[in-house]
Amino acid sequence: KYRKLCDKSLCLLNKRIEKRTLLSDSISKIEAFIENKCGIDSVKKYFTEDTLSTFKKILSLKGDEKKQKEEIVELEKRYKSLIVLCDKIDQLVRQGKELVEDTNSSECPLCHTKYKDFAALIANISINYKSNLELDNIKTILEKYKKNNNQIGEKIAFETEKFEKSVQSVLKKIKDEFNKQNVKIRRLQIQINDWNNVVSNIESNNYNIKTKYNSMNVNIQDDKAVNILKTQMDKNISVLLENIKNEEQKISIS
Repeated sequence: KYRKLCDKSLCLLNKRIEKRTLLSDSISKIEAFIENKCGIDSVKKYFTEDTLSTFKKILSLKGDEKKQKEEIVELEKRYKSLIVLCDKIDQLVRQGKELVEDTNSSECPLCHTKYKDFAALIANISINYKSNLELDNIKTILEKYKKNNNQIGEKIAFETEKFEKSVQSVLKKIKDEFNKQNVKIRRLQIQINDWNNVVSNIESNNYNIKTKYNSMNVNIQDDKAVNILKTQMDKNISVLLENIKNEEQKISIS
């Protein structure tokens, strides 16, 4: 009975050890994913569709963020180049205006367009000098892109926090199960050890009984021979008890 119990327990112990090994592998994979040592494909079987959807959303947002950052870089380059160009144009316009004012000419010294009079030419140069629509337009777009990029960054932070919480929750559940299996394995190992001791004691006792019967030339498989021996032992015990009784009487009389 105990031997069969031990065999079943050993089988159960091996299954629990296998399960613990699988749990350990799962923990290692998820921790490696957290440390960016492996991709989502290695661990996606542990996560829900909602968690995987969040991860895909993060990737999409990061793609948008990267693209917009590149556009911002290009716009900033263009903006800086345009500032340099506008500065040069402004210098040229100022010099042209000074030249017109010095000569009282009605002809533009830059494009050679003739105006009605000196006052009309000065007024037109002043308007062009103050106007810089392209530069203002780029600045507006740049500010819009930067604002949008900040919003994307906030969304990435929100979704990343959500995803990381889900991953940590899964990891905690697996670690809790791993610890439970450890407790069960240790408990079962103690039980198996105790049962093995019981089996060893029973087998030792059986061996001693068998040896004793063999020394008396009695086959323990032969029920008749065992019963004869038992009868003889009972008779001897009865005789011994009778003798003890007689001796007690003798002692009481004396």
